[in-house]
Amino acid sequence: MRGRALIFTLLAALVGLGWLFPLIATFLGSVTPYETTVLYGWWSFKALTDKNYADLIKEGIYRYVLNSLAIAGASTALPILLGMALAFSIRRRHIPGGDIWAPVLYILQVLPQQSVTVPVLSLYSKIQWIMQSYLGVVLVHTAFALPWITFFFYNFLASLPKELVESAEIDGASDFKLFSSVVLPVMTTAIISVAAIQFVFVYNDLYFGLVFIRNQSLFPVTVFIANSVSAYFVNVALMAAAAVVAVLPPIIIFLALQKYYVTGILGGFMKG
Repeated sequence: MRGRALIFTLLAALVGLGWLFPLIATFLGSVTPYETTVLYGWWSFKALTDKNYADLIKEGIYRYVLNSLAIAGASTALPILLGMALAFSIRRRHIPGGDIWAPVLYILQVLPQQSVTVPVLSLYSKIQWIMQSYLGVVLVHTAFALPWITFFFYNFLASLPKELVESAEIDGASDFKLFSSVVLPVMTTAIISVAAIQFVFVYNDLYFGLVFIRNQSLFPVTVFIANSVSAYFVNVALMAAAAVVAVLPPIIIFLALQKYYVTGILGGFMKG
């Protein structure tokens, strides 16, 4: 048994190193001068510099990181609030046809991002100002995330003990009181896990930010990095530094909330 455990441990370590390799390579590229990278690659260690990060600060990368944080924060809070209310209403039979909503929500999760582009752009063409602010992309992210978040909470609510809800009903609690005082406190783990997953997804998104924001000063950091690629010249060292800066917020969030991932997924998707 010890030999088998050692083998699994070594395999897990190799897999972990494999996942870390791109991040390590990117970091090394971010502290290597562009000329050295072109001539010798990222692994030469012939010269190290912080110039790439200084150049990024001059270009105002912090503004684009803040844009990403603002978009991701709003696009996480809004669908969670709506998803909780919708899931609770379906479970409480306040919405007709509650039994068919679960498969509908499940099917809507598999729609690709590109499938909503044309209809949304057609709608936004009539209200051009919406793409000059965060609102346009936040609404798209919210609508795109609402099915899976509602499905998540719908199944999580099904896992709650019936006695918990029935005792509150016997005491005469209204639906609002039932949700705020009984259901919401036990959903903390699920809410945090959903928030972590949704935040990281939106923060890392390129497509919606590229399509639904026309004001360059509001671009997320992913669009900033994509726009730094030229048809004739690519400063790979500068892009590596930008990638390191951009990836820090989701890494911090994951490390802070990683214990909620598995708990939340098991509580939300595997019960119902």
